[in-house]
Amino acid sequence: ARQSLSTEVQGVTRTVNQLQGDVTATQAEVREVAQHVSQIQSGGYDKVLASLEAQVQGLNTTLQQEQDKEQKVEEDATNATAEARSVVTAVQKQAAEEKEVIRQQTQAEQQKVAQLEKRVQQVSEKDIADMGKVQDTVSAAVEE
Repeated sequence: ARQSLSTEVQGVTRTVNQLQGDVTATQAEVREVAQHVSQIQSGGYDKVLASLEAQVQGLNTTLQQEQDKEQKVEEDATNATAEARSVVTAVQKQAAEEKEVIRQQTQAEQQKVAQLEKRVQQVSEKDIADMGKVQDTVSAAVEE
């Protein structure tokens, strides 16, 4: 899930960079047309001026569309980042829960080992006591 989100975020970042380049190029075109309009106004070419003003309007519309696309991509990137954070939080929570289960299981196993060691010790002490009795019995029998 992390890899998928990382790939998605990288793709969104590339798209944002590309759109920013497109916006910059469109702004340069608008400046160039505005310069032509200024030159034409001083020359009195009303018909050409009207045509260029229409082009400027078209470029402004295109610029607005590109800015809208860029905003959408940025929103998508923000959403993808939020989703990635959510996934990371969920994975961290699950890891903590699994760690706690393992800790509890380990503690239970350690208690079992301690109980078994105690039983072994008790059995060994009993065996030693029994052997002492057997030895006493054998010694008594040998003396008779």
